[in-house]
Amino acid sequence: MCNVVVLCNDVIMRDSAKKSILNISLILPLHILQILINFVAKTVFIRSLGQDYLGINVLFGDITNLLSLTELGLGSAIMFALYKPLNTKDTRQISAIINYAKNLFNKIVIVIIIIGLLIIPSLKYVVNSKINMESIIFYYILYLITVAVTYFATYKTTLITADEKTYIVKVYYTITNVIRAVVQMFLLIKTKNFMLYLLMGILFNLLYNLMITIKVNKDYPFLSSKPRLNKKEKKELFINTKAVFKHKIATLILNSTDNILISSIISTAVVGKYSGYTTLCTTMIGLMGNFYSGIVHTVGKLNVNDNANEKHKVFNYVHIFIYLLAGISSVCFILLANDFINLWIGSEYILDDKILIAIVLNFYITIISYPVNIYNQTTKLFTKTQNIVILTAISNIVLSIFLGKTLGLFGILIATAIAKLITCFWTDPYILFKKYFECKNKDCILYFLKVFIEFIFVSLTVLLLSNPLSQIKAETWSALIIKGIISLISTSIIFATTTLVNDDYRKILVKIIRRKKNGW
Repeated sequence: MCNVVVLCNDVIMRDSAKKSILNISLILPLHILQILINFVAKTVFIRSLGQDYLGINVLFGDITNLLSLTELGLGSAIMFALYKPLNTKDTRQISAIINYAKNLFNKIVIVIIIIGLLIIPSLKYVVNSKINMESIIFYYILYLITVAVTYFATYKTTLITADEKTYIVKVYYTITNVIRAVVQMFLLIKTKNFMLYLLMGILFNLLYNLMITIKVNKDYPFLSSKPRLNKKEKKELFINTKAVFKHKIATLILNSTDNILISSIISTAVVGKYSGYTTLCTTMIGLMGNFYSGIVHTVGKLNVNDNANEKHKVFNYVHIFIYLLAGISSVCFILLANDFINLWIGSEYILDDKILIAIVLNFYITIISYPVNIYNQTTKLFTKTQNIVILTAISNIVLSIFLGKTLGLFGILIATAIAKLITCFWTDPYILFKKYFECKNKDCILYFLKVFIEFIFVSLTVLLLSNPLSQIKAETWSALIIKGIISLISTSIIFATTTLVNDDYRKILVKIIRRKKNGW
């Protein structure tokens, strides 16, 4: 993944490329550590409290995610506004933006608490559990406090991230998250008390905020000044925030309403059962996301400094690498997921094969869309696609309700994939190619044809490997590791062999070899 960042160094500032490599190289091992501790923590949670509490934990997490809609996409808009002054070291403008953001986020915390409290009467219609409603309301209030606390330092983490120092945020988050998980596990084992578990979440969120605050005050002392944005700057920020908000609300609806619908249409316990697979998905998406977060700001600088043809070339390079990541991980996911779930939390948590296919399809669509999303985020194309994502969200809700009632869990999951495929999956790339890369219709058609062929190839690889690998019985962790290694090597060889015929991929390899000869 770091190699893609180095390729971008041909067309953007060297310092930016180095920061991107540093971000990826530090974030990845930290994320792996976080994954390991989270899996252990979730195992302890399941064995200590069971499916119902697991379902409540997942469901309330999604509800509080929806409450973050009150942020209106301000964080992303603030980050976009910071790119230029950070690049030109305009400390006055940086201070003005951050002080304005601080005031807005403080107001957002109040709004979140008010809306969150107003939701309490509707919990009885959403939660379908054996746990008594009084306890559920109390747990929900603790969740509400947890999400409100996170916003007190959001504007500071936004500044660090925009300054291409994501690794700092990740280090602090990993430290607090690992200690929090250890403390929560100890309390669950000793007391099996969900309330104490939630209180530790609030405490360590406060600790994380304190650490970020100390770091920002030390590295950006000029923030103590209080300059103000003028009316024109506030208006531009409002326009960008409005566009980002539409994207944010659609994304949250796509990612957070499935569990709410599963809980209300089927049962909250099924949410807990399904959460094993969502944990795997979010873990793998998080790993891929390290590449995304590491390169997005580098691509942002390229978008300012180079022509449409060069931007298109870098997009193709990024797409090739993302396709390899998406394809290989999707194949391995579908081959290994059920065995992993069986060993991790038990056979009672294993879902039908058709449901697994729907999960992997959503996973693949999410990852393969990364290149387009990177350019949407860094070019203000989100202002041109804002209405499309709303259509995607509406389609997802309508299809999920209809298919959920007729096909159950499979229907709700496949509805998300269908909603994306009939809207933003093809409209966003088309707008990017036409408006930004200045491509002809032929180039757009060739891109969609390439994406379709790539998906067919991924599907054929699954069919090719599923039968022989199913003969390996992964009844122990060592057997699963062996099966995983065989799956990864087999899939990688197939993908590497077939992808070598691609001209863009060969060019990437040549550039990598040249860079290595020159000591990067």
